[in-house]
Amino acid sequence: MDVKALQVTHKTLTEEGYNIVDPGVYAHIASIEEDGDAFSVKITMTEPYYPIEGLFGTGLVHPAMEDPAIFNDGLLDTINNDYLSGPYKVDNWDSAQKVLTVVPNENWWGEKPLLDRITFRQMEASAARAAVRFNGLNWTEEVPGSMMLMPFAIDYQDNYPTETGAEAAKKILTDAGYSQNGDYLANSSGNAKFAITTFSDDPVSSATAQTIVQQMKAAGIECNIDNQPDANFSTVIGNKEYDVTFSGYGILGEDASGSAEYFYHSATYNGIGTDEIDAMCERLRTIESMEERNALSNEIEKKHMAEVATMIPIINGPEIWFCKTTLANYGAFLFARPYPNPSAYINAGWVKE
Repeated sequence: MDVKALQVTHKTLTEEGYNIVDPGVYAHIASIEEDGDAFSVKITMTEPYYPIEGLFGTGLVHPAMEDPAIFNDGLLDTINNDYLSGPYKVDNWDSAQKVLTVVPNENWWGEKPLLDRITFRQMEASAARAAVRFNGLNWTEEVPGSMMLMPFAIDYQDNYPTETGAEAAKKILTDAGYSQNGDYLANSSGNAKFAITTFSDDPVSSATAQTIVQQMKAAGIECNIDNQPDANFSTVIGNKEYDVTFSGYGILGEDASGSAEYFYHSATYNGIGTDEIDAMCERLRTIESMEERNALSNEIEKKHMAEVATMIPIINGPEIWFCKTTLANYGAFLFARPYPNPSAYINAGWVKE
């Protein structure tokens, strides 16, 4: 891993011809140069950018990816071990059956893994148990008040702009001119209502939607479920052909600034937002102190939820894995994600009988 890998990573994320989603920090890099040798690097930024710790995290690419054809299509239905690294290498990938088999990588420079072979099989969403999150499990939680930080984070605060619950929702509607009409609140235009859009037959999504329908009815709001096939996802979301939909995202860290910039800058939502909030988001990356960045992030979120309100947090939820009792060191990792943490694979094994 040398200066070339860093330069190619920067190039693939900032130049035309590469299929990417978001360049992130790489858009703020002016140049990457050797600083004495290929393993010492000088990086010049176009402007101050914090937290700098996020630079070149786990997203480096192989220098061969400089070829847009390899970057865009080189791993479609095939996996080339020459472009990868880690304690295991790919032995077989069956794209039709969605089965991946890995074996120890003889070129891995770290501690050798315990297992001789691991097989992963992708299963349909319908194989999940809707009871992984809502019923039949010993799990309760308060409604989260932030999309940026977990409730146990030092700088977490509840930024939700009003009280929650059925009675609080009813008061908002009655103050807006709605009155009780049978099971629901209504005005001259009809019932207070919306549809919640789900995709495919994922039981967890279905259970979440059904829960929301019941909660809305308790608040006097008529809510219906609009179930769409998976194939319609891009069209429905891209054209905003929905009233409400829900999704989740990965585990958050202790720095809220990246989330604040992504969730609340209008550039992420085709101009939906305010100039004032955008300016606050743009100021985040110039602040060196994480405590000060988090304080501003909380201000941004509170203002966005009160004035724009395109998103609200509804649940953090547990992460639950079902594993054989003899499986060791693999399952619910919390922050120890396998992809940046080789020890999660190295130490996976079976309990000695």
